[in-house]
Amino acid sequence: GPGGNAAQDSNGNDYQTPGGYGGVGGDIALTLGPGLITVTSDSVDAVFATSTGGNGGNGGSSHPGNPHTGKAGGDGGSSGRVTIDSAIGIETHGTNSIGINAIVSGGIGGAGGSDSGIIYSKGGAGGRGGAEEDLRITNSGAISTSGIGSHGIVAQSLGGGGASAGSASGGIVSIGGEGGNAGSGGGVSISQASPSAAQGQLSSIATAGDGANAIMALSIGGGGGLGGGSLATPGIPYGVGVSLGGSGGAAGDGGAVTVNNSGN
Repeated sequence: GPGGNAAQDSNGNDYQTPGGYGGVGGDIALTLGPGLITVTSDSVDAVFATSTGGNGGNGGSSHPGNPHTGKAGGDGGSSGRVTIDSAIGIETHGTNSIGINAIVSGGIGGAGGSDSGIIYSKGGAGGRGGAEEDLRITNSGAISTSGIGSHGIVAQSLGGGGASAGSASGGIVSIGGEGGNAGSGGGVSISQASPSAAQGQLSSIATAGDGANAIMALSIGGGGGLGGGSLATPGIPYGVGVSLGGSGGAAGDGGAVTVNNSGN
């Protein structure tokens, strides 16, 4: 689940606490077959599995009655591992109806809290995006789709995005928070294997609709969070102020993607 945001008082002002961390997604292991799954509706997948990390909570912001720096946002949670071993027959006849669709995704980091000070102000850092566990699909059954955009197998690993940092304003020295780093995508593996001789047929994937791929596999890192802005107030008597914007967070890497096809 998602991490909690900073608590607020009766006036709606944030307490000075960091955001909570997002929960970790659970592992999923599916073993399917023998048999047949038939789908006739649009936008309904025959098999769908996803593990998603929770989003981080937002950090607390300062206010005139509680003049502290903005607090960091919570990190997004990582996904769990997804494994599918399928020997079942699959037929979909609707539009955008995928045979096997599996997604692992990290949670998004929580936003850093802002700060408004008199002498010194600093925005809270954005939370990091959640990273990904591996995703593996092995298919030895026959998959057939007939609709537009109805892919045979789709496997996606998506790193969580880093959060934007809090801004800073009002101090003689004002420093924006650092944007959160993004999570990396995990490894993705798809094997289209031949079944045992006892099953009597080779595994296969057939798509008939426009824009329908037999196999799609991707691993994408998340985007880094924005650095916090700053606006200093020049001090008295010299009228000098220092204002530094925060750095942006780093983007996440994609993971390794492997597809082995021994079927049709």
